[in-house]
Amino acid sequence: METLMNPHVQGIEDAIARTPEVVARYPQHDVFVLALDRDGDQGRAGRVAALQSRVRSDVEPIKPLLYCLAEQEVETWLLAAQWTACHRGHPKWAWADVRSATDVKERYFQPFFAQYRSLRLPGQGRAELMSGLDIAGMMAKCPELMDLRRHLEMAVAPGPGPSSTAPF
Repeated sequence: METLMNPHVQGIEDAIARTPEVVARYPQHDVFVLALDRDGDQGRAGRVAALQSRVRSDVEPIKPLLYCLAEQEVETWLLAAQWTACHRGHPKWAWADVRSATDVKERYFQPFFAQYRSLRLPGQGRAELMSGLDIAGMMAKCPELMDLRRHLEMAVAPGPGPSSTAPF
């Protein structure tokens, strides 16, 4: 797996707009995953599904483009993967509250992260936080990631191949 950094996109709308360019620029990759914040925008899933259709019609050869929308913000996934430490430091926090908050980054992630990690590190230390992930716990707490895993397995499975519009 490789995180593509060229072109450097800024923001969700830029990522959505430039995805066809990225898929066309990197034909050597077998599958593309676009992971985005939902940010309370219920219309975002429809825009990303339309993007999948556009990639399928505009980019040859067709490459599977999968997307995964965090329930609110991708920081929720990191909290889920570090929930034991997070809950130990903040025992009054309930996962249902974290999961439904539209301001997860500010209300939950930053206070947790500031307590256990250094906000002065590159990326505010997110790479360091990634080192102790509870992947099973993260999948259990964030069903959209389990769906992504299932769709990735289908996309890379031998056989006739998936359609490039595997919605979830």
